[in-house]
Amino acid sequence: MANGKNKLTAGQIIYTIFFILLFPAVILFLAGDWFWIEGWIFIIWFIAMSLTIGIYLYRNDPALLAERSKMPGGTTNKNGISIYYPYYI
Repeated sequence: MANGKNKLTAGQIIYTIFFILLFPAVILFLAGDWFWIEGWIFIIWFIAMSLTIGIYLYRNDPALLAERSKMPGGTTNKNGISIYYPYYI
């Protein structure tokens, strides 16, 4: 399990949940059809895979999960263009 150093913060968990729910909504919005069957199938698959990978990493490699759950631009050791780079990905 996660120890004190690698424990996820509430902000990281909220950011992850927000992204998992926002990304599929944007796809359906851009498609212009909220009843798009293939889109809903993808959303179900996307959420299932995100949760499966998150649970797996929490149990087997919490340090990697904590690293991958950091918000873009969260470190202070960056300078120049590298500060804005995560927002363009």
